[in-house]
This record gives sequence, structure tokens and C-alpha cells, in this order.
Amino acid sequence: MKKALLTLICIAAMLAATPCFMAQEITITLHQEWNWISYPRADTLGFAEAMGTFTPMEGDIIADQNDYAEYNEGGWYGTIEQFFPGWGYMYYSNRTEPVTFTFQLQQPVSEVTITTFDPSKITPSSVTLGSTVTMDEGNHVFARGVCWSTEPNPDVDDNSMVGDPVADSLSHTIVELTQDTTYYVRSFVVTDNGLVYGNEVSFTTPHLTEIKILSLGNSYSSDAFAYVPFILENMLENVHVQIGILNMASATIPVHVASFENEDPGYHFYLYNGGGAWQYRSQHTIQYALDNYEWDIIMLQQASGYAAYWSYYQPSLDTLLSLFNNYLDYPVKYGWYMVQARPARAINGENYPEETILSKYSRIVENSQRVINETACEFLVPIGTAVQNARTIPELKAMGDYADIELNTSGLGYMCQEGIHLQEGLPSQIAAYTMVHAILEQYGCLENHSILGENTRVTAEWLEGKKIPGKNGEPIGSNDTLCLIGQQCVIEAFNNPYEITDMNDFFNYFLKSSPNSLQRRRSQKSAQSSCCSH
Repeated sequence: MKKALLTLICIAAMLAATPCFMAQEITITLHQEWNWISYPRADTLGFAEAMGTFTPMEGDIIADQNDYAEYNEGGWYGTIEQFFPGWGYMYYSNRTEPVTFTFQLQQPVSEVTITTFDPSKITPSSVTLGSTVTMDEGNHVFARGVCWSTEPNPDVDDNSMVGDPVADSLSHTIVELTQDTTYYVRSFVVTDNGLVYGNEVSFTTPHLTEIKILSLGNSYSSDAFAYVPFILENMLENVHVQIGILNMASATIPVHVASFENEDPGYHFYLYNGGGAWQYRSQHTIQYALDNYEWDIIMLQQASGYAAYWSYYQPSLDTLLSLFNNYLDYPVKYGWYMVQARPARAINGENYPEETILSKYSRIVENSQRVINETACEFLVPIGTAVQNARTIPELKAMGDYADIELNTSGLGYMCQEGIHLQEGLPSQIAAYTMVHAILEQYGCLENHSILGENTRVTAEWLEGKKIPGKNGEPIGSNDTLCLIGQQCVIEAFNNPYEITDMNDFFNYFLKSSPNSLQRRRSQKSAQSSCCSH
């Protein structure tokens, strides 16, 4: 930047010294003491020859960045003796009155044309600008670049950047721009003709959507949010995603209240703040996440083993929300994450029968509805319903590594790895898509963006380097057709958040319209009675 600034200072000084660029000669005015002068000729001349009939005074000095010469006894003496093309010089005049001399140009001024390219790679804070110069042979480029401003007709006194003066074309990346702002750009070049501006172009920086969500819960929160930032970045342009997860194993709402009041550092804190990977912040308090980051939304959930029992919700949930409101000095919105009914106990892995799973789901739904109706939580993320919708399809229900260990029987699936957590791949994507749909709605993006057709495909290769919080088996089922079916299960969950939608008709429609992948899966199921694999 210092070099660029120095070049621009030289340009400004050159322009001040050369008021008429289309003439056959340039008149220089020297004032008492130091003056900046440019040498506009294309050849090298000694001082006396270049300055014509001008007679210096004793003690006058000419200096460049490295050397100098002093006028003494009718001649110039020092480490430089000549003017060089394209250089700038400092001249110290001992005269008390202004004096002029004239540089005779070596040849007539040639034609110069500079073209400003249309801006490209426009983001909320940066843009790429470029230019090209055409001119007659024999002309010389002394400086070249672009200038920009929020007002029309920018010049070198506004924001400027210079580049290689002899390149065929220039490209500049401008940063630290302001979002939602219109900028005007002109390229410029300083040649034997002086300063020439190119055509003016304009652009408007887009709005930056900043998504800042904190989730307070347990491993289910980690499961639900693991893919969310990557899907959002894939769907939205000009977005910055900041998601924090405070994860305490099996923590209920009353446990979160006690942890807040006691400043318990027992939370695993995961943070996504751009950069393509989650960061693990080790164990921290709830206050740490509130003190070090600002949030728009705080997502809450009940521990899955207690989600069917209202006594674990109130009055603790109101207390927790009050603690947040009293601690924060800015407003946030609260959302509620409806967890899925799991098919197994956490302690001994005992399998729940189907009727127990559906009964637990019904009570989770009832309690989630009460949360929305009776507390300050403003919106629902119906992951439990989206998962149960998917389980109405036998092929999706059988997904997952979950098996009946006692009977040594595979194929229970329930989209789970071990009967508790959703398996990587499509099962976890359904949870993520439910969360993404809710986020798009809360940030006003849903009208122009839909999860339907979103093309993230969770494979072992895709997971590499993302450092997602926790890992529930190997990814399964994430292909184009099954992802679209999973996305539709999510849409139906938002249409009917408190009841299960049978998705078999929808599944069968896609079985007929896209038979290749699904027909193979169905035949494999009937032949092997095993769960789907990726």
C-alpha cells in the first residue's frame, strides 16, 4: 500500500506540473524552495539541454529518490546529470519569485484509449476490476490503475489502486467495500499525453445475510446442526454462517437452568464461523458462548429420554428464557427443536415396540405444541415429525445400522445407528433440512430458496475435513432420488407439524418416475432383508 500511495503522490505531482497534455511543449513553474517536477520526454537528456534557455541560480538542487545534483559556478555537479524518461524529480529553487521553463516534447502527442472492464466477482465487501490500454507506438505509460467512489466520475483523488504499467491488461481486487452500496469506477493511465480516464462503469454490492444461531441442548443438537452450515452455504450466495452448539450429554431443561445459574463449564462448545469446518472450543459455560459471540436466534430442545414428560419442561423453560433475557443486552428470538422419537433406550439398548415409539412421538408432539403456545419460543423446528414421516416409507424406515442385538437380527434401522442417534447420510440430512427450512423462513429467504432439489450429497468423501460434531456410523442413502423424497418429508412436516404424513404415495410416484435407484433398493431389500447402504 505504501508503494501504491507513493505512486499516486507522484501522479498527482506530475499532473500539477503538466497542465496542458495535448501541447507540443510543457511549461513548468518553479516556486521558491522545493518543487516536484516530472520529465515527460521519451529520451534521456542532460539538465541543461532538457531545460532549454532556463538559467538556474547558484545553489539550486535537483534530486530523485536516490541521487542529487547542485548548480555551482555555471554547471551541475553531483551524482546525477540527466533526466530519465518517466521519472519524477524534486527541484529546489533559490529564487524568491516564481520562474518558468519549458520542456520541448520530442514528438507529437499520440492517441491513447483506456477501457474500463465491467466489474466481476462482486461480493458484499469486494469486487474485481480491470482495464486495458491501446495507444499509438512511441507513447509511454508512466502509471496506470483504477479509481472508484460512491459518486459518479471518480478520479485519482478518490480511492485508487495502481498496477503494472506495461501489462496488456490489469485486474484489481478491491476489498473493504460496504454492502448494499453503489460504486462508480473509472480506469486511468498517465502517458506522454498526461492523465487519461477510461469509461465509467458502476456496480452495487449485494446484501450480506448473516446467520447467527446458538443451539443449547445435547448430542441431538449436534446431530441436527452438523450439516446445516454447509447446506446453507450451498443454497445461498453472500451468506456468513455462525452457528454455535452447546452440547451436554442427556441434559434436560432443568439441567440447563442449573448449569446457567452455577456457570457449569461442562458443555462441549462447537462453533462454525465460516472456513468450511467446525471448530471445537473444548468445554465451556453457557455464559462463554453468550459473552464471546452475538446471536440472532437461540434454539432449545428437550433431552430425548425426557421429551415425552411435561414436568421436565415447565416451569424450568420459563426460568431458562428469563435467565437469557436478563443476561443479554440485545434481543434474540427463541426457537424450539422437536426431537424425534427414538426406538431404543439409552441405558441398556432395549428396543421399544412400534406402539411405544408412536406413543412417545405423540407426547413429544403434544409437549412441543404447548411450548409454542405457552412459552416465549416463537417458532418450531419439527424434526421429530419429519423423521416420522420418512419412517412411513419401509425402504427409509429400514435404513441404519440399528439392529436387535439380543435376537441377532438386522434390519430394524429406524434411520438410526444404534437406536438413539440418526445415522450419517440421508437420516441426518432430513434433520438438517428441517433446520435449514426453519432458518430460511426466519431470515426471510424461504420465498426465493427451497430445500427441494438442494444437491448436497453426504458421502464419506464429503464429510472429510468438515470436522462435524460427532459421527454416527457411515453415511447411507444420500442420492438424488432419496434426498428429494427426504426433502418432501420435511416440507410435509412444516405443512402438518403435529401429525404424521404417510409418504408412501409420494415414494411410489418417484419409484415409477425414477425407477433405477429405487427399484434396485426395493429388490435388494426383499432379497436380503438388510438395511440400505450407501
